[in-house]
Amino acid sequence: MNSDFLQAAKAHQKKQEYKKAVTCFQSYMKEHTAPYEEKFYKDYAKCLRLIGETRHAEAILQEGREEHPESVVVLKESSALYEVMGDWNKAKTCSEKLIQLEPETPAHHIRLGGIYAQLKETQEAENAYQDALTYQHGMDMEELMSLVQQRIAEQPASIQTHYVHMGGMNNLGAFIHETEQGKYMTKIAVNKGANKREAFFYEEIVKTFPVLQDIVPTCLDSFVQDNILYITMEWKAGKFAGLEQFPEVLEMHEKLASIPYNDIVDLFHLPSYKFQFNLRNPNIVTQFFTQIHKENVNRQLFKSLRTLVEQKETPATVDFLITRLESFVLDNQLYLLVEPERHYTLLHGEYKPGTIIIEEGTAKGYVIDWSTFTIGPPCVEIARYLSAELPSYSKIQEIYLHHEKRMDQLTFVERIFFLYAMVVFYILRFIKSKNTATREKITQFITEVLNELEKLIELHRPFLEDRYRLIQLQQELSTSEQEIRTLKKKNKQLKKQLTQTYNSKSWKATAPLRKVAERWRK
Repeated sequence: MNSDFLQAAKAHQKKQEYKKAVTCFQSYMKEHTAPYEEKFYKDYAKCLRLIGETRHAEAILQEGREEHPESVVVLKESSALYEVMGDWNKAKTCSEKLIQLEPETPAHHIRLGGIYAQLKETQEAENAYQDALTYQHGMDMEELMSLVQQRIAEQPASIQTHYVHMGGMNNLGAFIHETEQGKYMTKIAVNKGANKREAFFYEEIVKTFPVLQDIVPTCLDSFVQDNILYITMEWKAGKFAGLEQFPEVLEMHEKLASIPYNDIVDLFHLPSYKFQFNLRNPNIVTQFFTQIHKENVNRQLFKSLRTLVEQKETPATVDFLITRLESFVLDNQLYLLVEPERHYTLLHGEYKPGTIIIEEGTAKGYVIDWSTFTIGPPCVEIARYLSAELPSYSKIQEIYLHHEKRMDQLTFVERIFFLYAMVVFYILRFIKSKNTATREKITQFITEVLNELEKLIELHRPFLEDRYRLIQLQQELSTSEQEIRTLKKKNKQLKKQLTQTYNSKSWKATAPLRKVAERWRK
């Protein structure tokens, strides 16, 4: 498969220049006829997936599976594509085929377990994850539970432990331990990316900021075995927080948001987000908002949102609503209002009912699942939580925007970006929903929010104009300061050159001639 086009495509992929890579693959296809090697189908489809061209990627992979029906790499990319598209049944078919081809590969069982979880096939997910752990460690579940017990108790025999499936695609289930001292949970996940971040959060971030210890379960132990991460923490029995628990949810959120940007920014690196929407993970909205003060990120948000809409063939109404929101944001340069040092704080990253537990008996709230923690405007967290149950706009006004405790606390910037985030979350829910009544409800909500946004912008027009003038003056000042620094540097260089000239042998040797010339000029 050696070709200049393919070599160029490979170089572009390394630089994450996926559109350029796609162009190279297309050029290769013009010069060569099918069938192609299996890696070609996989790489080409992956680049298409990463730029949002999911239908085109599906067609390429379909051809790849026909030419290479037992290709592991083509099947893996096919499953990944269907996961992004939210077509879980097709993803399941691909993953089941992978297990037929390589039955003892743990990664295939992990992938299938995540797909079962999305399909709500709980028992199948549990079986798949247990198979994955058995193959990964080369030991049965009883031996594995004993290994964990020995780390958390002096007398492991006194612990009663069982495995449970926890849902989601980011973990492999958990061990629940019951002891005389209390109940604990060992979360199990592959030791990579976000899961490593969660261990770091418990080990470093919680210890650094005591305010978190009041809303985060205590971590007892964490370790890695055969590239699988085990984190043991207090078990908090209770119910997930719904709208009726919003006051408690807001109180916990305020503690989290009390950790400002300047205190947290140097403690960890932000993940390298791809900024590409898909229906599998609405949390990507929060990822965009970690950089929402940048013009290019706002433009990428709308571009990616439109790509998703085009792939799903949604009604023209959706495009109209997106265009209206886009005009508010870009035409008014709303992103210039955001200053990370002032408006960003520590974020959970996936602040939703499923990650907030109200403990039985005490009614105390705890936030769990910290693998997505990041930095950004705290308003996006509240938008994520509220959008989960699709409340009406009047309900949101009642419990948050117009609530007597919030009226004077929420700034203009916070209101603007809260509404911005809410619209994006609701648009994603619209695309995902097939129910006509739900879509009508969402459309009504978005229309009301956009009307409110328009009013807010016009009401604060003088403030916006003052803000833009200040930014312009700051830019002019920065330019002037740069010019001054450049002139000073040039002046220093000229002085140095002049000194060197005065001290040079040629200058000293020609001194008599300069004196004669000076007399003649007189």
